[in-house]
Amino acid sequence: MSDLEAALGLPAGTFFAAGQGQLEAATMSNQALSLFAQVDFNLGDRSTVTLGVNYTEDEKDVTLSTLNDNVFSALDLVQIGEPLIAATVLQGLIADGTCGVIGLDACQALAAGAGAAGAPVDCADVPAGVPCNPLIPLQQVQVIPPVVDFPNSVENGQSKDDQTTWTARFAFDVTDQLNAYVSAGTGFKATSWNLSRDSRPFAEDIPALEAAGLTVPNLVPASRLADPEDSTLYEIGLKGAFDNWSFNLAVF
Repeated sequence: MSDLEAALGLPAGTFFAAGQGQLEAATMSNQALSLFAQVDFNLGDRSTVTLGVNYTEDEKDVTLSTLNDNVFSALDLVQIGEPLIAATVLQGLIADGTCGVIGLDACQALAAGAGAAGAPVDCADVPAGVPCNPLIPLQQVQVIPPVVDFPNSVENGQSKDDQTTWTARFAFDVTDQLNAYVSAGTGFKATSWNLSRDSRPFAEDIPALEAAGLTVPNLVPASRLADPEDSTLYEIGLKGAFDNWSFNLAVF
């Protein structure tokens, strides 16, 4: 690590210094409206039909701001390591005898072309077991990468959902102590936002973020939120109530 610090012109001990890390501040404003109605219809002395309906509306406005001073996790090791590719390619050309055929000067020029910024990299000549970019293995310890804050010009940090759900139930008193029923219904869960340090833009938003200059080093697409969820439930059951004990049995 000290060699890398020196190569980047950073003071010794810059990487992993005590106190480095990331601070996160997240907010969420949630407004929800629910309107529901339920009615029972008695079909004789022992049968009851229950019908219900519910309308839900949910709005969320969220923000996520971070302050990251973890120097090492913010390094773009792909870009920084490009000049080092030439050295690893040269090792391979020397090892396989290519340099002995074309000459050392030509060999060095060939390796330099492989490590040029923006040049297509051919790692075929890198010795077996040696990373083409020797810095890439260090990505495993970049454990606190920067986060793209939002809302921004691409991600507005807002969600608005609405859904109508229902329930229907038929119950029958088999005896004064036993009640059998069958029911069906739907459920709904509004958008859930990820406000942790693992919150990342969706892959489809990355190009727009890049165009707006909002990306950060080591950005990996993931998710900001979980889409609304719908469910449907079917249930059949039997309930019993006796002098000293009771039971509930249901299959759903």
